[in-house]
Amino acid sequence: LLLALFALGHTAERLVLTEFFTNAGWPGCGPAGVHLEDFQAANPDLFAVISYHTYWFGTDPYYTYNPTENQNRFTYYGLGGTPYLYIDGVNRGYSSSAWDGYINTESTVDAPVTIDFAGSYDYQSGIGTANITVSAEVGTSGDYILHLVLTENDLYYMGSNGYPDHGNVMRDMIPDENGTTISLTSGGSIVESLNFEVPPSL
Repeated sequence: LLLALFALGHTAERLVLTEFFTNAGWPGCGPAGVHLEDFQAANPDLFAVISYHTYWFGTDPYYTYNPTENQNRFTYYGLGGTPYLYIDGVNRGYSSSAWDGYINTESTVDAPVTIDFAGSYDYQSGIGTANITVSAEVGTSGDYILHLVLTENDLYYMGSNGYPDHGNVMRDMIPDENGTTISLTSGGSIVESLNFEVPPSL
């Protein structure tokens, strides 16, 4: 399990955020997912992945586990199919062969904030608290949305597309898919404390 953190406004020595929209039943999603995971394995410090599973176009237990937050996320972007990749909030299409270049280019862009993460977690109860410090670079100010996302790796399900291995699967968005509004001032910092719970089934 992994707590993935992102702000619409990015992070300081930029860790690129990719949001992958996929389905375990659609033939094109399998090769695209494998390509993305292989590129991440080769470049673990370059970018993070959150995989949202949709109801197109076949049975997918990772969609049905959390349909509301999965669906509201792809509704937010106005998507109507899979696979698609968003890189730092920008639609970079369905052609996985182009994604590597987009990610490499985005990684060279200066980021306007630094995000530091600390907290506590009790393994027996599954309850934890994330303490998140967001520090704005000079010239960055305004209202932003902070998202805290629980993802899971090393999942196995043989979907009808023939690809059984699934990683970076979104399990929960904390507090929900709408995130938390934060207000930043130039050169200043804020701290947000968010409580979360990992279900016993994970």
